[in-house]
Amino acid sequence: MTENQELIIAKKYQQSVDILMATYNGELYIVQQIFSIKAQTYSNWRLIIHDDGSSDNTVSIIKNLSKNDDRIVLIEDGIKFKSPAKNFMHLLNYSGSDRICFCDQDDIWFENKLSTMLSLFPEDYRPAALFSSGYLYNSQTNELFGKLDYKIHNLKELLFINGGIHGSRAMINGEMREKMLAYKGPLNMHDHLMSLIACSFGQIFFTEIPLFLYRQHSNNVSGNIDNCKIRRLIKGFSGLKKKYVVSKSIYDCISQFKNTYEKDLSGKDRELLDVYSNLKMDNNFIRLMKIIRYGFSVGNKGRIQLIMKLISRRYFDIL
Repeated sequence: MTENQELIIAKKYQQSVDILMATYNGELYIVQQIFSIKAQTYSNWRLIIHDDGSSDNTVSIIKNLSKNDDRIVLIEDGIKFKSPAKNFMHLLNYSGSDRICFCDQDDIWFENKLSTMLSLFPEDYRPAALFSSGYLYNSQTNELFGKLDYKIHNLKELLFINGGIHGSRAMINGEMREKMLAYKGPLNMHDHLMSLIACSFGQIFFTEIPLFLYRQHSNNVSGNIDNCKIRRLIKGFSGLKKKYVVSKSIYDCISQFKNTYEKDLSGKDRELLDVYSNLKMDNNFIRLMKIIRYGFSVGNKGRIQLIMKLISRRYFDIL
């Protein structure tokens, strides 16, 4: 991005971008992540951090770094959630910007992450989310082994993936924040709720440009992806009896999502959510017919994968 483009973006967005970081025992990686944020070419940001009761040196590291940079703000309110989802949702209450990013404590941002996402973000004022791509990074071997770039565009593609689009890829607007904060039910992960809202009410956008390293290590809270295809295949066969189609915790979140936002949903999306909710009472043949009729799939991989799961696995992860 040229210097002139940077000036245009700076003039366009006088308000600081809020970067929300939920931390817990992140002393091994958090310095590198914060320094990658400090190195952003777009400098008008505020990093808001809330720690979830770390027992290592995470908090002292944050305090030391904040002494020399008043853009780094540590929220010390004594609240402990023992849940990254609730911690991120709590952080949303401290954000006042119209552009917000979620930030994992152990990733590494490229210096153009903020400037690129700001330049691509839509201008109208519906709940919106823009998702970048990222490289999968093995911190033990210092190797890249793939990209985090899958796309989901609607509820048909989202409901059966048992999660959402990774929050570390996202920039959202103030309307999305307010819509998320209106939800008070059970929560699996904050980015699952964000994905549901983006697919139901707002706008969802993607850029193919990789803007960060998504670090993989043994202590990942969520989303750890094995970089060996053979191991993934072996694990898939060996754990077949443990496999399921629908996570009960995700199902409960989706059910409460429908109850919370029902009046705002389109008739089409209400119907999809009703069908999804009622599938638990059907037998597999009826489920199969409804999946085909309504066009459900697992992400954007097509309907066949979902049908194969339905045939080979139990429906819920909790019997």
